[in-house]
Amino acid sequence: MRSKAMAMIAGLFPVEGMTPTEGDDYRRQVTLDICAALGTPGLTSRADVDKDTGMLLIDTLQAMVDEEVAYDIASGKLFQLSTGEVIGFARGDG
Repeated sequence: MRSKAMAMIAGLFPVEGMTPTEGDDYRRQVTLDICAALGTPGLTSRADVDKDTGMLLIDTLQAMVDEEVAYDIASGKLFQLSTGEVIGFARGDG
C-alpha cells in the first residue's frame, strides 16, 4: 500500500529541479499534509500512516488522478473540483 501511495504522489507532485533529498523531503511533507487534510494531523513520518489512513490517502490520490479532487499545497486544503468545496480539513483545522 505504501509503495502505491508513493508512486501516486510521485506522479502527482513532480520534483524537477530538486536534489533527490529535496524531492524526498518535499514528497514526504506533501504526504503528511494530505493525511492531515484527511483528518490525521500530527504524523511525522510516512511510516506513521496506518492502514485506514493509507487506504483513504490512496482513494484521495486516485480522485486527484481522476481530476475529481485537487490539493492546494499553500493552504493545505483538498477541493472537490466540480463544486470548489473544501473537503476534509485545512492545515491546522484537523
